[in-house]
Amino acid sequence: MFNLCFCFLAPVSTPVIIKRESRSVVSTEPCSLLCSVENGEDVTLSWYRENERISITNNTDLSVPLNLSLQIQHHDVNTNTYICVSANPVSNKSSSLNITQLCDHHSGQTDRSRSLLPVLISAGVFLLLIISIPVCVWPKRKNNKLLIKLEDLTYTEVKFTAHSAQRVKKEENSRITDDREQNTFVLYSADKPS
Repeated sequence: MFNLCFCFLAPVSTPVIIKRESRSVVSTEPCSLLCSVENGEDVTLSWYRENERISITNNTDLSVPLNLSLQIQHHDVNTNTYICVSANPVSNKSSSLNITQLCDHHSGQTDRSRSLLPVLISAGVFLLLIISIPVCVWPKRKNNKLLIKLEDLTYTEVKFTAHSAQRVKKEENSRITDDREQNTFVLYSADKPS
């Protein structure tokens, strides 16, 4: 007897390429990429440089996606084309890599600079507040000590007489003339609060 089995394979999905974030700020560090695709029966995932396959993977555990990483040196960024291909016996799909956009080390530094900008602005505003609060509060506290409330003032009128003696020449009978001047002053006194 002869057994005939028909197996139907679903077409593969299109692979997705992402750049793995680097923890280093060294511009000579390789660009790390990850190609991912939904796993299925007899699915393989491959990286190609130009027309040459440089890596391949598959996994019999269909519950996890297929992932394949690639490290690109910065001197290869402008010279080669990289393609990620997912395939099974009935279909294949590919994703081309825009390598200058994903792996240009200058764009990574720009992205890091942009991500640091809000942090730097927040830190600057915080420092400005820390510096300006004492500068604004200190003179007010100093002035409050010097200012006296109006209800603490006592008004007193003081009169005093200033005496000045002028001697007139001896030819005018040697007499003394007193000039009296009266001046009025107002003295302000503050009661110290207890």
